Amino acid sequence: MRQNLSSRPAGGNRGFRVLLLLALLAIMASCAPREIKPEIAPYTGSVSSFLERAGAYNSLKGGFSVVFKKENGETLSADAAIEVAPGVFSIRLYRMGFPAGEFDGNMDARYPFLRPAVTDGLLWWRQIGPYSVKYLPDAIEVDSENRKLYLDKTTLAPVLQKIALPVGEATVAYSDPVPAGSGRQIPYPRIMRIIFENRELDLRARDFQLTTR
Repeated sequence: MRQNLSSRPAGGNRGFRVLLLLALLAIMASCAPREIKPEIAPYTGSVSSFLERAGAYNSLKGGFSVVFKKENGETLSADAAIEVAPGVFSIRLYRMGFPAGEFDGNMDARYPFLRPAVTDGLLWWRQIGPYSVKYLPDAIEVDSENRKLYLDKTTLAPVLQKIALPVGEATVAYSDPVPAGSGRQIPYPRIMRIIFENRELDLRARDFQLTTR
């Protein structure tokens, strides 16, 4: 006796609909626009000429996503408007578009590493002073009195920095570089993590601008 299609268990139709929905979602995801990341051209000049070119920029201003892991393991996240320039250090925090605090003297006293680590982390070429250059197997090491900067051997984008501070050593790890500056000649990392003892600060740039003051 031939079974009537309408008499099949409802669960079979439901499973088919689920599979169809998953297939449609996969097709939609494959058709969604993807970010086209600009390519960074290899740098063919010397390290000194590269740092001199980057040194033309002494200020940065932009919007960031911020995640701060405190010494007790607590994690704080927010959006931030950050500006670093000669005589200027400003971090204003926002949640849901509303002001949620800013970096002030109280933060300076509680986290004395934060201001110099963020400043030298964002402007990693800033005041690097007399330095020596060493070509390592997987990076270029720029060694100065109180900082060690490690650059990608092809693009010279920063990959790591160690900063000696009066209160200890901070480490900055970089990733996701994009062309920045006038002529887009500076490979600037959009993601950085600052580590100091048992504290971590993650910065992810949404938009930023390098300028000369």
